[in-house]
Amino acid sequence: MFQDACELGLGKIWRPLPTTLVFLVSSLFHEYILCFSFNFFFPVLLTFFGGVGFALVFIKGSKTAFGNILMWMSLISGTGTITTFYTMEYYARLNCPPSPVSAPTSNLLKGVGTKYTSKVFSLD
Repeated sequence: MFQDACELGLGKIWRPLPTTLVFLVSSLFHEYILCFSFNFFFPVLLTFFGGVGFALVFIKGSKTAFGNILMWMSLISGTGTITTFYTMEYYARLNCPPSPVSAPTSNLLKGVGTKYTSKVFSLD
């Protein structure tokens, strides 16, 4: 995809544009796969990969010891953090029942509607 974007002339407009395109499409595609695998949308990977990972591409010194240490630290901490966030979200959705309406909205619905809506959104 990077080579195709360069051949289309996107690199002549702005040098990092093909890199930006690759990161954007890749992070969206990976989030799409996780969304259908886990049956919920939780954009942690999109944030980490498309945001933090993309920013690390432009840090100079990637061939120095500092760049190497930064890369390994981000891989180690990022993998653990992403795994923790997705696990917490999965078990929260599994063990905590969803509320039908948020608290500010439920105050607006108090006493409004038919018997059915008052039973569904009951605050008792």
